[in-house]
Amino acid sequence: MGSALQLSDADRKHEIVKRRIDAKKRIRILESVESSALTGALASKAWELMGSGQHAYRVIVFVDGRKVAEGVRDAVVKLAKGDGTSKIAIETELFVGGRRVAEREEAANWLAAHGLLAGSTHRSDKPVFLIATSAGEVGVDLDADHAVLDLVEWERMVQRLGRVNRRGDGAADVWIVPLSLDDKTKDALAKDEKIRALRTDGADADDENEDDGADDKPAKKLKVDERARVDSWKRREATQRAIRSLPSSDGAHDASPRALTDLKSEKTALIEAGSTPAPLHPELTLAVVQSWSMTSLDEHTGRPSVQPWLRGWVDEEPQTSVVWRTWLPRTTDAKAFFEAAAVETVETLETESELVVEWLSKLAKRVAKANEETRRAPPTDAAEQNDVETENPRAPLAVDDVVMFVLDKKQRAWTLEALNAIDKKELFREIAGETIVVDARLGGLSEGGLLDSSRTECATDVSETRRVPFRVREVENLEAAVADNDWRVEATFASRTNDDGEAVAWLVVETDIKQQSTTPDGRSTGREQALDEHQAFAERHARGIAARVGLSPEHVNLLALAAVLHDEGKKAERWQRAFRAPKEKRPLGKTTSRPIQSILSGYRHELGSLPYAERDPRVAALSPEDRDLVLHMIAAHHGFARPILRTDGCEDAPPSALVERAREIALRFARLEKRWGPWGLAWWETLLRAADQGASRENDIGGGGRG
Repeated sequence: MGSALQLSDADRKHEIVKRRIDAKKRIRILESVESSALTGALASKAWELMGSGQHAYRVIVFVDGRKVAEGVRDAVVKLAKGDGTSKIAIETELFVGGRRVAEREEAANWLAAHGLLAGSTHRSDKPVFLIATSAGEVGVDLDADHAVLDLVEWERMVQRLGRVNRRGDGAADVWIVPLSLDDKTKDALAKDEKIRALRTDGADADDENEDDGADDKPAKKLKVDERARVDSWKRREATQRAIRSLPSSDGAHDASPRALTDLKSEKTALIEAGSTPAPLHPELTLAVVQSWSMTSLDEHTGRPSVQPWLRGWVDEEPQTSVVWRTWLPRTTDAKAFFEAAAVETVETLETESELVVEWLSKLAKRVAKANEETRRAPPTDAAEQNDVETENPRAPLAVDDVVMFVLDKKQRAWTLEALNAIDKKELFREIAGETIVVDARLGGLSEGGLLDSSRTECATDVSETRRVPFRVREVENLEAAVADNDWRVEATFASRTNDDGEAVAWLVVETDIKQQSTTPDGRSTGREQALDEHQAFAERHARGIAARVGLSPEHVNLLALAAVLHDEGKKAERWQRAFRAPKEKRPLGKTTSRPIQSILSGYRHELGSLPYAERDPRVAALSPEDRDLVLHMIAAHHGFARPILRTDGCEDAPPSALVERAREIALRFARLEKRWGPWGLAWWETLLRAADQGASRENDIGGGGRG
């Protein structure tokens, strides 16, 4: 184990470092309050710190729950309104979890504009109140003048204190408002004391009796929720004792980073008592990593969820990510559609699955009720006109419309009728731990990016901005889909049909021409380019990347050789015809046309590239280990061959030979992973993929010689 990174004595003498570790932060603890009075107490103290609105300070209020945060914000706004005759202009913002990332990023811009990020030179001329939950404790460089906090565990309290007078340029006042003991926690504590007394008197400490504590048969073990209450209360009590142990003067305790550090070394047991125990983590073995590395296997019975290795075994509610889209595909097109228009992080809102179930249920019932009221309403000219327009995707939702996709391995679709009819427990099982994409017409999104089942208006679709690298449009003429030179067509899907089943409108997925294509087929389209030119581009990019990462000359040549040969399989007649390459220009490496899938028939050009590479004298001259690496990089440069690469559509060998080729691909993967390790092999693949993408981007933006 290496030593931890710490400040040296010389560091502590540095003027800036000294100012920050000695930053003035004065903590005072108020009398505890009932939970019903918490929001009012927090808001009142924040308002007092602001001089009842007379000072343009930046005050942050940290609370332990979203509902409390919303209550504090409403209470502060009410205080600013006063009696209505002397309203004070203030600025407020909620910084809470369970928020769509797009709105969270907008909130970050608000923080910068109002001087709440460390080092910001912007200052508002109005009082600024930021009300935050644990979402503001880590991951953001907040810096307020003063703070009001409810009482939480020690490690969280330290994080909160780091968000006030962060750079030591001022003198922060911090007030803590603890909660008083509630009845359920009081009962749990009393029960815990009885159990401890019984054990002290010699009772069986291992008795698993879960009895409720009747007088004639005392309980020997707390229930799960009781244990959680007791442990939480004791940690917070210890945190309060730790704060009261800090140096004090004039009734305030010194909470500078130096004082907190000194307390940690002086009162180790107390700090541990106030801190949340670190979760247990499973052992990370090579076998586990190797199971994760086989990414081209849809199913792997030995592949566990990665979650426990990232965050440990924690008692945490399952989460669901929600995405709103204006356009959803037909069920049969879902897999291809969400490959072309994959969910981007900025579109997602992640929160507890249980909350999402309640939200979906309310939305479905509301829309179903609105449909029923419309059906029962007397017919009018307007209604008849609406009936004519129900084929339009922007018409009001109908019961048989698909309004949600669960993006598990099968991209399962849900109609409004099915969503309204499903049992909540079953719905929870369906969406727990998954990403769902819902029709924007369901609504349910607040202006601040939070789930709000009362919001009936259509939700915004982040993908309709330039904040994501793709867009989805509906067109009635496919020729119009290629008119914009700033976008490349990734895929098209029928969206509306006439009575004869013929498509009359299509959904077109396009990607920003300056960004990497989202699909393997898309990476073969763009500006037309000869195959040899594309591979020459790729070789040049490979050599440049290899030089920048410091590869040896031998390894530079291996990467460059793989780049020269990686797309040889595109010479196949099937590939050229599927991508509509003009005969007089073949072989092309990039075309302007999307492939005709019925001709392509699943053919992977990486598989077709391998025989060319194996016959190349430069590859044949390599050692067996280096030859393996070059061939694997070629096979895996689109993310497959880990360890499986399908043989569909390949015509350069009989089926038995193709099976043997696929078998050798899998065995080669195993040999190389043993040689380079899971991360090392993935790193080699990434180098070639980056070179290929760089070559494609250069061609799309600047163009080549056009063969």
